[in-house]
Amino acid sequence: MESGFTTFDEYLEGLPECERKEIEAGSAQMIKDGLPRHDGFAHYVMYTDEQGETKTICLYIGITRKENVADAIVNIRGALGLFTSYPPETEWGHPPDEETQSRCIEAWRQVNADKAYQFGILEFTSI
Repeated sequence: MESGFTTFDEYLEGLPECERKEIEAGSAQMIKDGLPRHDGFAHYVMYTDEQGETKTICLYIGITRKENVADAIVNIRGALGLFTSYPPETEWGHPPDEETQSRCIEAWRQVNADKAYQFGILEFTSI
């Protein structure tokens, strides 16, 4: 996108009508097809280790896609390179389990109380 636009709608308004209609038609088709698909999510923590390097560790992966779970897992696997480490597939929640999520986060927090850290959630989607 060109700089100076603050919203996607403003960007679309600046396009020629034929391009705008093409984007709108593509968006409508994606919605009709049920895309993007929400495959799952990851709870992660970012912290700085003793050597001053930033580490991003995935604490929990939940699979939210109800149909074709195998495809969701393939898509999630493709994004795991973002993390320094992550749980094995046998521990991924399907369906997601809120109690396990909380337990994973709290366990990490207790063991690493001396570190400066930030928790986050990353959503996995596929088109």
